[in-house]
Amino acid sequence: MPSDPRAVQARELHQRAAESMRLAGVAREQRNELIRALVADGWTHPRVAEAIGCSVHLIVSVVMGRVGPGTRGRRR
Repeated sequence: MPSDPRAVQARELHQRAAESMRLAGVAREQRNELIRALVADGWTHPRVAEAIGCSVHLIVSVVMGRVGPGTRGRRR
Protein backbone atom coordinates (compact mmCIF):
# COMPACT_ATOMS: atom_id res chain seq x y z
CA MET A 1 0.00 0.00 0.00
CA PRO A 2 1.46 3.39 -0.93
CA SER A 3 2.34 5.73 1.89
CA ASP A 4 1.85 8.98 -0.04
CA PRO A 5 -1.56 10.41 0.97
CA ARG A 6 -2.24 11.45 -2.63
CA ALA A 7 -1.80 7.89 -3.82
CA VAL A 8 -4.08 6.62 -1.06
CA GLN A 9 -6.71 9.21 -1.96
CA ALA A 10 -6.41 8.40 -5.67
CA ARG A 11 -6.89 4.69 -4.90
CA GLU A 12 -10.00 5.42 -2.81
CA LEU A 13 -11.45 7.63 -5.54
CA HIS A 14 -10.70 4.97 -8.13
CA GLN A 15 -12.57 2.38 -6.07
CA ARG A 16 -15.53 4.73 -5.58
CA ALA A 17 -15.68 5.47 -9.31
CA ALA A 18 -15.67 1.75 -10.12
CA GLU A 19 -18.52 1.13 -7.67
CA SER A 20 -20.48 4.06 -9.14
CA MET A 21 -20.12 2.59 -12.62
CA ARG A 22 -21.33 -0.80 -11.38
CA LEU A 23 -24.35 0.76 -9.69
CA ALA A 24 -25.15 2.79 -12.80
CA GLY A 25 -25.14 -0.42 -14.84
CA VAL A 26 -27.57 -2.04 -12.42
CA ALA A 27 -29.85 1.01 -12.57
CA ARG A 28 -29.81 0.97 -16.40
CA GLU A 29 -30.72 -2.72 -16.46
CA GLN A 30 -33.63 -2.12 -14.07
CA ARG A 31 -34.77 0.91 -16.10
CA ASN A 32 -34.67 -1.11 -19.31
CA GLU A 33 -36.73 -3.92 -17.79
CA LEU A 34 -39.36 -1.41 -16.67
CA ILE A 35 -39.42 0.26 -20.10
CA ARG A 36 -39.97 -3.11 -21.79
CA ALA A 37 -42.75 -3.94 -19.31
CA LEU A 38 -44.54 -0.64 -19.93
CA VAL A 39 -44.37 -1.10 -23.70
CA ALA A 40 -45.57 -4.69 -23.32
CA ASP A 41 -48.55 -3.35 -21.34
CA GLY A 42 -49.52 -1.14 -24.26
CA TRP A 43 -47.81 2.14 -23.46
CA THR A 44 -46.66 3.98 -26.57
CA HIS A 45 -43.02 4.93 -26.99
CA PRO A 46 -43.75 8.68 -26.69
CA ARG A 47 -45.84 8.12 -23.55
CA VAL A 48 -43.04 6.10 -21.89
CA ALA A 49 -40.43 8.68 -22.92
CA GLU A 50 -42.49 11.53 -21.49
CA ALA A 51 -43.23 9.64 -18.28
CA ILE A 52 -39.58 8.93 -17.50
CA GLY A 53 -38.05 12.06 -19.03
CA CYS A 54 -35.98 10.68 -21.87
CA SER A 55 -36.05 10.58 -25.66
CA VAL A 56 -38.28 8.38 -27.76
CA HIS A 57 -35.07 7.24 -29.43
CA LEU A 58 -33.87 5.72 -26.14
CA ILE A 59 -37.17 3.88 -25.69
CA VAL A 60 -36.97 2.46 -29.21
CA SER A 61 -33.34 1.44 -28.64
CA VAL A 62 -34.22 -0.38 -25.42
CA VAL A 63 -37.22 -2.15 -26.95
CA MET A 64 -35.26 -3.15 -30.06
CA GLY A 65 -32.42 -4.53 -27.92
CA ARG A 66 -29.84 -1.95 -28.97
CA VAL A 67 -29.33 -0.85 -25.37
CA GLY A 68 -28.43 -3.27 -22.64
CA PRO A 69 -25.79 -5.71 -21.47
CA GLY A 70 -23.20 -6.43 -24.12
CA THR A 71 -24.23 -3.58 -26.42
CA ARG A 72 -21.95 -0.79 -25.21
CA GLY A 73 -20.27 0.80 -28.21
CA ARG A 74 -21.75 -1.68 -30.64
CA ARG A 75 -22.93 -0.27 -33.94
CA ARG A 76 -25.59 -1.73 -36.16
